[in-house]
Amino acid sequence: MQNYKIFIKNVAFYFVTNTNKLENATSKVIDQSQLVLDILSLHQMAEKHNEIIIVCSKPREIFNSVSELFVPIEAAGGIVLNANQEMLWIKRLGKWDLPKGKIEIGESREAAAIREVEEETGIGDLDLKKLLHTSYHTYNIYGDENIKRTDWYLMNTDSMSEGIPQQEEDITEVIWVKLEENSIQLANTYPSILDVIKAYR
Repeated sequence: MQNYKIFIKNVAFYFVTNTNKLENATSKVIDQSQLVLDILSLHQMAEKHNEIIIVCSKPREIFNSVSELFVPIEAAGGIVLNANQEMLWIKRLGKWDLPKGKIEIGESREAAAIREVEEETGIGDLDLKKLLHTSYHTYNIYGDENIKRTDWYLMNTDSMSEGIPQQEEDITEVIWVKLEENSIQLANTYPSILDVIKAYR
């Protein structure tokens, strides 16, 4: 089933032609006619449910209409693995996250992904392998409602460095974690990051 997905206030909004998902206490299934296209109504829905599934005949068009309510931000980042098959995590503002950041003018998505990982973690010698996932999430900063599209790439490195947190980006820790031992990180991260991990697996 093809779907389009935006995280609004960390609540997943799916835009689909049909759904086999069962409605439950935390999930709300609505049709296109019930969707009011303004930020306030979307935020109000997000406050009441953990997941919103919007059934519509043209999901891409509705997805684009919702996206256009927000200021667009383009970003790139990655899942980085070292030779010990450990994954690179950062802690930012008390939550575990993956390194990512805004794409600069004239910069390719791939170059931005590598640069942002290097800047945020101090880890270099990166070998970009492939695009894993594209996520969309909204956030408010300085009064602007933004939607950030992030392209996530799989990267490898031979570096065994402990890394250096980019403190000016509110990063306080950089750690390597075995893939089978990252339950602490998964329990304290964002839903959109869980999607990136799922795409990798």
